[in-house]
This record gives sequence, C-alpha cells and structure tokens, in this order.
Amino acid sequence: MRSLRTPLRPHAHSTAARVGTHLVPSALVVAAGLVGVVSISTGNASAEGSQATGPANTSTAISAEPAALSVAVSEREQARAALRAAAEAKARAAAHAAAVAHAKTVTHAQAVAQSKAVARANAAARARAIARANAAARGRAAAAKAAASAKTVTRATQSESVAHPAVSGRAGQLNWAALAQCEATGNPRAYNPAGYYGLYQFDVQTWQSMGGAGLPSNASPAEQTYRAQLLFKQRGSSAWPVCGARLFS
Repeated sequence: MRSLRTPLRPHAHSTAARVGTHLVPSALVVAAGLVGVVSISTGNASAEGSQATGPANTSTAISAEPAALSVAVSEREQARAALRAAAEAKARAAAHAAAVAHAKTVTHAQAVAQSKAVARANAAARARAIARANAAARGRAAAAKAAASAKTVTRATQSESVAHPAVSGRAGQLNWAALAQCEATGNPRAYNPAGYYGLYQFDVQTWQSMGGAGLPSNASPAEQTYRAQLLFKQRGSSAWPVCGARLFS
C-alpha cells in the first residue's frame, strides 16, 4: 500500500489542471504561461532599454547645462555693457550741454564787457572833446578880453598924454598895454592878496608916492598908466621885476 503522505501525481495523459476549484485544460495553461513569459521578457526589454538610454539622455542634459549657463552669463554681461554704454553716453551729453551753456555764458559776458568798454571809451572821448572845446572857448574869451583891455589902456593913455605932459617922451612910447596884460591880465580892478592893485600892481605906498589917492584899483586906467609912467621915470623897468621887459616888446 502507498503511504497516505505521498501526493498523488496526475496522470501524464491528463489534459486538465486545477485552478482554484476549477479544472482548466492544459493547453490553456501552457498558452497562459507563454504569454506571461513574453510579457516578462517585454518588460525586461523595456527596462533594459530604459536603462540603456537613460545614461545617454542624462549625459546630454548635463552637457547642455554649461552651455545654457554660459549663454545666460553672456546675456547678463551684454546687458551690463549696454547699461554702462548708456550711462557713459548720458554723461557725455550732460558734459556737452554744460560746456555749451558755459560757452554761451562766457560769450555773453564778453559781449557785455566789450559793450561797456566801448561805452566808456566813447564817454571819455566825448568828455575830452567837451573839455577841449571849453578850453578853446575860455582861451578865445580871455584873448578878446585882453585885447579889449589893451585897447582901453591905449586909448586912455593917448587921451591923458596931453593932461600929463611930464610923462611925454620915451615913457609914452613904451608898450604899457603889454605890461598891464602881464601884470593883471589887463584888468584895471585886479587885486592880489599880497597887497597889489590895478593894471600895474601898485602897492598902496608906492601909489601914494606917485601922487595917487585911495587904492590904485579904484582909479581910472588912464590915471594908473600915468602913475606907472612916473614910476618908470624914477626906477625904470626894474619896478616890475617879472614883467618889466614887456615894456620894450
């Protein structure tokens, strides 16, 4: 007898197998086994394919990362360079504008200074012209006045020569008008604070010694000339140390 512990083998000619509680034909079992093997093989192949292509894709990604980083860095540097160029251009434009403004200011200041200089020069020229004209006018007036005074003295001397015969002769022939012009600019009323009066700048003591009365400047031009001729007869031209030589001009 067989031991009860030994399992019973199916017969070799059996064409069914038990699956669960059902009997399945052996052909189906074999087909199912083949499908599983194919599936497992396909799965393994796919896994192996993934494992084979995985390192290549990873290498490509790794090699692409430095290139992308380099491009980013280059773009950033270009952006910075563009900003620097823009800032430099702005600074140059500002400097140019400042230079133009300064040049305009300097040119305006120079024009104003030149205009003022021209105005001052014109004013000075006008002042000089006016001064020359005034001086010429004063000179002409003084000359006319001296000429008139000289004529007055000459007429007085001529009219008084008959009344004073004592001074006839050489004294009457001298140039008394020139002496009066030198001593008192021909003014019979001339006065010098040092104490000299009239046409011939008598002092009071000398005037009185020649027979005059009062102040010489209060006497007529004719009397002043007469007293001067008397003085010449006594002292000569030395009575007038500065202008005496004019008598002989």
